[in-house]
Amino acid sequence: MRVRPWARRGRVGGLSADGTALRVPAPEPPEAGPAHGAVCPAAALAHGAPAPSARLSPGAGGRQKPLRIAGDPDRLAVRIAALAELE
Repeated sequence: MRVRPWARRGRVGGLSADGTALRVPAPEPPEAGPAHGAVCPAAALAHGAPAPSARLSPGAGGRQKPLRIAGDPDRLAVRIAALAELE
């Protein structure tokens, strides 16, 4: 996923400019604690999973972050494809 810090509002969806990651807004500053705390639940809920099921992979620095979401892989793949189509 690609995090957009300081986002005033928005929803999870659409692809990054290079087409390799889902966009995720974060109203918090680009600091590990506040931004990570907001991004994980938003991403999980957008994928149709419970908020606690998402976590960032270790070493997730920068705006592009690997995210792990617990759940049915087939169901998550369908949801990711639908989110990628949003603009």
